[in-house]
Amino acid sequence: MSIEDVNKIDSMAIPSDGSGMVSLAISDHLSWDSPVEEHLYKLQEKINAYISFIESGDIYESFPQSKGKYLKIIEIYFKYDPPEQALSFLKQVSDILKSINIDLKYKVLR
Repeated sequence: MSIEDVNKIDSMAIPSDGSGMVSLAISDHLSWDSPVEEHLYKLQEKINAYISFIESGDIYESFPQSKGKYLKIIEIYFKYDPPEQALSFLKQVSDILKSINIDLKYKVLR
């Protein structure tokens, strides 16, 4: 699965650290060579789908182990370093998600 599969959750897991969270991962393999706005739009659509999945309660049906987990985290794994415009976007999204008890993190995989 990937960022282009908007209506699919790429990965879900419960960290073994006992933190009471459930992690939902997004795999972003796209380069930033094309217009950044197009890439950000795809990323935004994917994040919106994840938010809907969480808020609708579908997460509990699809991943029963997530019941009782108070914190949700969306983790984005990029193949390529995001440009400054993308980092600014991620900061804004992170601030908004915190208000609905969803954390956002990202990492560039090398």
